Amino acid sequence: MVCKNCESKILDHSVFCSICGEKTQTSRVTIKRIFARFNEEFFSLDNKLLRTFKDLLIRPEIVIESYLSGIRKRYVNVISYLMLSLSLFGFQFYLIQKFYSKGFNNDIESTGLKEFDELIQTSTENIGDYIGFISIATIPLLAISTYLLFSNNRQHNFAEHIVINIFITAQYTILFVFSFFFLMLFNINVNISFTLMTILSYGYIGYGFKRLYKLSVWETFWRLIVSITLYSFMCFIILVPIIGIIALIYFSFFK
Repeated sequence: MVCKNCESKILDHSVFCSICGEKTQTSRVTIKRIFARFNEEFFSLDNKLLRTFKDLLIRPEIVIESYLSGIRKRYVNVISYLMLSLSLFGFQFYLIQKFYSKGFNNDIESTGLKEFDELIQTSTENIGDYIGFISIATIPLLAISTYLLFSNNRQHNFAEHIVINIFITAQYTILFVFSFFFLMLFNINVNISFTLMTILSYGYIGYGFKRLYKLSVWETFWRLIVSITLYSFMCFIILVPIIGIIALIYFSFFK
């Protein structure tokens, strides 16, 4: 028998392909089977997505170490989880512009410079279009800072730190989105909401690395502060020139 997915030869009575894991027996598509599959993938209490979210929230070191050690079927793939989180974040910005744009823009403090305020507003409105690219582009910088500050005796290499940071970034992005909508229910000022969510995000980052490397609270705190400082510095020296060039082009050709 040949697998329909990867075309590898498998035993006649195999239930799954030993190469790619695809089921060897597939039933005809029906409405009932579509809903059953959808429920299995997204709403079952034991599905990969909920398990990944729950375990990353409570014991992130289990998810990360499992993936790094080669256990890939138990949890959502690291790239898929990142894409899901960025999709949710982009959807959040869409809803902000659709339903909260007036209040959102009013909460942004004016600098007193009309053109600069317009640029800030335009950037805020369009950030959802580029948040995926920005997040992906800065992950290697995060990996450099955490590799230098957290990897005792180089327990994990640079590539593994990219995986670690993708999982942690995806998780706190999802928490960020959920927290935002929760705070919006109470009509809390956007600036205050983002401040609270930022604190939550950094808290989760520290929690994740504390669990992963079995550090004390103090060790986690100072390593996190230095790591964030290093990361911010790298972003500054790399992103500021790029933003400056974009702003120069914008004011030269579109104003």
